[in-house]
Amino acid sequence: MKGFNYKSCLTYPFNRPISEMKSIIEKDSFQISEINEELKIVTYTIDNSKSIKLSYLLQFIEVKFLKLSLAQFIQLGIDIYNKYKYLVQNQIQHKYLSSDRVYLTVQNEQSAFSILPGLLKYSINFTGYDCPFYELENYEFYQKSDGQSIKEIITNIIQIAIKQFNLRNNAINEQPQNDRCNIQNKEVIYQKIYIDGICRSLDSFYINANEIFEKFNNYENQQQLLNGIDLQFDKNVFWRNKRLQKVNENIQTLIQKNYQIHKWYKTEYLLLQTLPLIIKEVKESYFYQQQILDQYKNFKNLQFIIGCVSDQDCNSIIDRYLQKAKEKYKFHIDKSIIYQNTISQIHIKFKCLNYFYNNIQFQTLQDQKILNQIESIKKKLLEQIVEEKMKEQIESNIIRILEEMF
Repeated sequence: MKGFNYKSCLTYPFNRPISEMKSIIEKDSFQISEINEELKIVTYTIDNSKSIKLSYLLQFIEVKFLKLSLAQFIQLGIDIYNKYKYLVQNQIQHKYLSSDRVYLTVQNEQSAFSILPGLLKYSINFTGYDCPFYELENYEFYQKSDGQSIKEIITNIIQIAIKQFNLRNNAINEQPQNDRCNIQNKEVIYQKIYIDGICRSLDSFYINANEIFEKFNNYENQQQLLNGIDLQFDKNVFWRNKRLQKVNENIQTLIQKNYQIHKWYKTEYLLLQTLPLIIKEVKESYFYQQQILDQYKNFKNLQFIIGCVSDQDCNSIIDRYLQKAKEKYKFHIDKSIIYQNTISQIHIKFKCLNYFYNNIQFQTLQDQKILNQIESIKKKLLEQIVEEKMKEQIESNIIRILEEMF
C-alpha cells in the first residue's frame, strides 16, 4: 500500500515435516520468511509498502479509501482461483485459508495500491500454511478444504463488488430510458458471476468471468475496465488526485510518530482507525488537515498477556506431575529444578503465541473470548513443558542411580 512504509512480523506455527514446509515456502516465494525448525514456526517479515492483506484491501474499499473497477474485482477473484489451481497442480494443501492469509504483492512501491484508481499488477501469495486458527476454541479439530475456503473468499469479494456497483436493481422500470441498458447489463453480470458463477462452483465462476470480459470488450482483462459499466480511471477522481500528496504525508507522519519494529501492530491499529477519517477529510474538507490518532482506544496490549504466567498454575501442574512420579518411583525428585527448568523454557515455547499479533482484531475485541483462548493455550503449553522437564529429570535420576550401582 502506497505510503505504508513499515514492516510487520507474522508468526505461523505448523505441524508438517520441515522438508515439506520448506518446499511449500520456496514455491510460494513470498517476501522474507524464516523457519524455526526446532519450534516449527514460520515467520514472515512483510514490507507493507509492497504488500497488502486481502482482508485489509476489502476493508479499505468498503470505507471508500480505495476504488477498484468492477473488472478489477472480477480479476481479483480469478487471480485467487488461479493461485488455488497452482496449489492443486503442485499437490499442496493449505488447510487453513482465509482472507487474512492472502496477500497481494507488487514489484515496487510505484505500483502499489493508492487512493487513486488505476491499472493494477500484482501477484497473489498465501501465508499460514498448515497453521490452525488458534483463535477458535476447537482449533485442534477445525479444518476446511482449500476449495471451500477459496469459494468463500471469492464469494465475499463478489458480494462487496455487488454492493459497490449496485449490481442488483429491481426498479428498472422506474429508471430513465438511457439508464435501463446499464441496469440490464449489471443484472447480466450479477447473474453470470454470482448466481450462475461462484454460487455454483469455482470453475463456473472462472468460465463466466472470462465470458463477461469478452462481452464487455475487456479481453483477458487488458483494459481492466468493463465497457459501459466502469468509468475510465481518470474520471471523477479530482479530489483524490488533488489530495494524494496530502494523504501520503498524513500516513507517513502517523507511521513516523508511532512505528517501532517490535510493536508494529500498534502502528497498524492506528492506521486502520485513521483511514476512514482521512478519506472523510479528502471528500468533505476544502483545506485538508492531517488526521492523527494517538489514542489506543479499546486496544488490548497482548505483550503482557502472552508473556505472563501464573506462578500458581505453574506450581499446581508441577505438583500434579510430582505426585504421579512419587507413585511410580522411589527416588527423590527436586521440585525446584523442575520449576527453574520450566521457567527457562516458557519464553521459547510461548513464541507460537505471537500468532495472535497477526490480526489486529485479536487485540481490539471487547469481550474476553480471545484472552480466554490465549490463557487456555498457555496452560496447554505449560503442561507440555512441565511434562518434558519432568521426564528429563526422571531419566537423569535413573542414569545417576545406574552409574552408582555399577
